[in-house]
Amino acid sequence: MEFKLVDKLDSEYQVEIIPCFEDYEISRYSDIFNKIKNQGLFEGKIGTKYSLNQNDVNGISTLVFVGIGKKDELTYDSWYKSLVSLFEKMKINLLKNILFYSFECDNLNIKNMLKGIILSFSAANYKFDRYMTTKLGETEVKIDIYTNKSEDLDELLNIRDAINLTRDLVNEPSNILTPEEFGNRCIEQVKGLDVEINVYDENWIKENNLNALYEVGKASVNKPRFIVMKYFGDKQSDKTISFVGKGLTYDSGGYSIKSSDGMVTMKCDMAGAASVLSLIILLAKQNLKINVFGVIPTCENMINGNGFKPGDVIGSLSGKTIEIISTDAEGRLALADGVYYAAKNLNSDLIIDIATLTGACGIALGTKYAAIIDNDESIFNKLNDASKNTVDSIWRLPGDKEYLSTLKSDIADYKNIGGRYGGTITAGLFVGEFTLGKPWAHIDIAYVAWNDFSTKIFPKKGATGAVVELLYNFCKNSQ
Repeated sequence: MEFKLVDKLDSEYQVEIIPCFEDYEISRYSDIFNKIKNQGLFEGKIGTKYSLNQNDVNGISTLVFVGIGKKDELTYDSWYKSLVSLFEKMKINLLKNILFYSFECDNLNIKNMLKGIILSFSAANYKFDRYMTTKLGETEVKIDIYTNKSEDLDELLNIRDAINLTRDLVNEPSNILTPEEFGNRCIEQVKGLDVEINVYDENWIKENNLNALYEVGKASVNKPRFIVMKYFGDKQSDKTISFVGKGLTYDSGGYSIKSSDGMVTMKCDMAGAASVLSLIILLAKQNLKINVFGVIPTCENMINGNGFKPGDVIGSLSGKTIEIISTDAEGRLALADGVYYAAKNLNSDLIIDIATLTGACGIALGTKYAAIIDNDESIFNKLNDASKNTVDSIWRLPGDKEYLSTLKSDIADYKNIGGRYGGTITAGLFVGEFTLGKPWAHIDIAYVAWNDFSTKIFPKKGATGAVVELLYNFCKNSQ
């Protein structure tokens, strides 16, 4: 698909899309809009549309009036969702060109208006069909956006590509995207960019005492990897941020085995790692003036005679010991080594980990919000600011240290789960114990990274690409 800004109407289009406020006169085709409005056929209410075929308007195949509600109530969220609904229902594969009329109002500037068009179109038309013998069909339509404003689309298209890369990686079957292959993909994706990368194998992991990661991954024939990416966009500064992404390319639950239904989608347990890779690529493409490290502990949690077991005590890079209560609480173990490496070896000033960590997150917040646990409210405030004018929603949960008492073990420094209650909080706090007290935030994306059903934000099953734009905005605001 191709997007272009135009300030002249020199071409004929198969479809023209005209956004319409419920309470505000439109400048284009106002006579037609007023006619259908007076007839009670269309009023511009949010989420509605009205189409006229080519017999109604001379020389135009189809006019589509899209309702976007009252002008002072319009938000980026409502704009985006209206367009997802529109684009999902259009037979895009049959079209070659579309004209979209832009607008601007106090609640939605031109850049966010354009972003909504590009990202909603991408969400509605995303396909993962690489393993189908009969493909779903390429979307080759050209979309011209009529505006007299000058705006660079490159950043918006790079954001779209980063989100789609995350979706593609998370949708990959786990027999294809092993830890080794994930490392290879990282190398391939950053090639040609100003990014340093090292992919360390299981021997390095063992020799360098990343024992928690090693224990989780040792039962699989597909051995773990530890991936470190470095982007130095501001060589005049020694300040760095580390993003640590959970990279479980498959999670059976280990000896605390998941149900059959619970295992089917567990290829998605590396969504945090995929978002970190996509973020690093996006930062490098945009040449942001910031220093960022991407850390990915990646492995499979499988079962064999060599696998770790409930009741075991394992070590970690930090030297702290952990009693295993559940082998299905494995992501926090991999993250423990990842965040400690970021704090100690990389000496980062701020650490943010991203993980599909707990089922409890869905119980607490449903499928709309990612959960945040942090040790500094100012970090949450910055993340919250970064979420504005995106469809990435976050909610701060309490990081009360009293919850840590549930992680006390009788035979080791910690247990790896804290019991039935407050599971998202205790899991996050467990990870935070390995950050050496550095400023830190944990983002649990367990129920926003993957769709089991269509939503207004992403109308497909599978990987959503959640929080990539939020993380990018956070970095952009931190320059």
